[in-house]
Amino acid sequence: MYLALLAGQIVLFVIFLYLNLTDPSQQPDPMGDILKYLVAILVINGFVVGQLIYKKRLYKIKTLENLAAKLEAYRGAMIMRLALLEGPSLLALVLYFLTADLFFIMMTGFIIVIFLFFIPSRDKISRELELSSSEKMKIENPDTVINEI
Repeated sequence: MYLALLAGQIVLFVIFLYLNLTDPSQQPDPMGDILKYLVAILVINGFVVGQLIYKKRLYKIKTLENLAAKLEAYRGAMIMRLALLEGPSLLALVLYFLTADLFFIMMTGFIIVIFLFFIPSRDKISRELELSSSEKMKIENPDTVINEI
């Protein structure tokens, strides 16, 4: 899930960068400044709102008893947090493709860096969910079946 969200941005980043560098015939956009402000506001709002929703959901997840339910809810919280950043990133990529303005590609690069700080790991999950020692042992053991689909 995490890698799919990150990979989609990186692939589009590379494709649009290549296309604009090989065809520099883009004209300056008269609405460029407005679009820059729009993207910057969306990035800031996406980050702040994503953090608020994520923290609120984490608080609720910690009260769950079942480890499988905790992990499922955690995945949902992470998807919401990342999606609120991915939307502005994809918008910035499309605007870069249309205008060739480097500001938009830099905003996407900034969001990709933020994504890298949110890499989920067993240690991070157990720390954020404040798992008990028995729950930590379950997620650290690769042979343990936590939830069957």
